[in-house]
Formats: sequence, structure tokens, C-alpha cells
Amino acid sequence: MPQIMSKTLLKELTTQSLDNLPKEVITEVKAMTLLQASGNGFVNDLDHNIAEDVLSNITCPSLILHSEYDNAVPLEMAQHAKAQIKNVVLKTYTNRWGHLLWVGNESIQPIRDLLEFIDNK
Repeated sequence: MPQIMSKTLLKELTTQSLDNLPKEVITEVKAMTLLQASGNGFVNDLDHNIAEDVLSNITCPSLILHSEYDNAVPLEMAQHAKAQIKNVVLKTYTNRWGHLLWVGNESIQPIRDLLEFIDNK
């Protein structure tokens, strides 16, 4: 069951092939899903509309991390947010897991970038 759940979930979040999912990825996706659920449904968690005036009023240092293979949130959304927020850095990645930047070996660089951003602010 965890493999079916992982493939179903990942299909919504990445444009990359999901053949031969390693066991550690399945375990990681399951753990992440259990920790990050709002209780209102997965699609609801992804369906956020933010008014433009909200973005343009953000003045604190901000970091946007986004995958070029994200199948849930288009890259254009991250680029739009970058254009609206005054003090922002946008980092993009070509990680296999798309929306799930924190899954698998490819999570090392986004985590490093996040920690470096926090350390420098």
C-alpha cells in the first residue's frame, strides 16, 4: 500500500518518471505526508490563492525554493511571487521528485540553500 500511495502522490507532484521507487523514498514520502497534512485534504493543502497586495507587502528577506519539475505548482507562480516580493531570492532545482524538494538524495542542495539563507539573515 505505501508504494501505491507514494506513486499516486508523486504523480501529482512531479513530471519525472516514477519507475522503480526506492524503498527509502517510499518511507520518506509516507512520513512527510503524515507530518504535513492539514486535515482538510491534500488538494486543499496545495490550492492556495494569494492576493497580489499580500505579496507586494512582504518586506522581510524571503526565500522561494521551487522545482522545475513541480507538477503541482507551476514555476510561473514562483516567478510571479519573486516579481511581487521586494526582498526575495528564488532558487530553482531539477530534482526528480518535483514539488517534494525534501525527498531523496536531491534534497541536500535545497536544504543547504535554506540553511545558508537563514544563517545569512
